[in-house]
Amino acid sequence: MGYLGDRIRIPSKRQIKAWRELWSSIHTSPMPITKTPVWLREWYVKKLEERIARLERTPKTPSRARELKSSRKQLARLQGNRFDA
Repeated sequence: MGYLGDRIRIPSKRQIKAWRELWSSIHTSPMPITKTPVWLREWYVKKLEERIARLERTPKTPSRARELKSSRKQLARLQGNRFDA
């Protein structure tokens, strides 16, 4: 899965020729789609940091601990760090 942008036309599942053309245009593109654009990555990092800060202010519960661990793991992955729980 990758980011295609918000202006790409996605064909219906029955349009086989259109899907082949889309696949071809994606895989011959000089810019790989598997990399998340920097602005989107930065936005997501900011949202995760806000979520972690909000969770840290709430009372301790088992679900809070799971959400904190998951959010910290996602943040570490986005920042290229190793996550050790």
